[in-house]
Amino acid sequence: MKRTIILLIITVLTLITGGCKKKIENTGTFVYTDVKIVYKDNLGNNLLDSVTPNHYSIANMHVFYLENGVKKEYFNGKADAPKGLSIFKDATGQYVLDFNFCGPGVNNTVTNFLQLSDTDMDTLIGIFDTSNGNDELTKAWYNGVLWKPGASPNFTI
Repeated sequence: MKRTIILLIITVLTLITGGCKKKIENTGTFVYTDVKIVYKDNLGNNLLDSVTPNHYSIANMHVFYLENGVKKEYFNGKADAPKGLSIFKDATGQYVLDFNFCGPGVNNTVTNFLQLSDTDMDTLIGIFDTSNGNDELTKAWYNGVLWKPGASPNFTI
């Protein structure tokens, strides 16, 4: 129960603060800068649930971004979600990873790399609309698979 409350608080604070922030010029409010991801094994077990063997935990995850072609690790010790990540249990009871895009963008496109474990590294690309002065995620790709906000609440990997 205590863990659930802590995860809920972290998730709410992440949503309020926007997690990590991108450096795209002429921006105002961060309207929507994250994607929700569910990881399942071949048997359908949720890999974000700590009782699942070989589960993924934020402690072992790392987020990288590209800056001038150089891969750099994101970490903001002052943020509620220092790695730009949080795990929460949704209304259906499944564990979900909230991934916030971070790092500088090029032509309103942000490329991040999510290292889930020593052997798993995934690529996320987000395109943002900044035309109205706000940053809003309009499209995202996870390892080349397109996702559009509103089309489905989560990526299921």
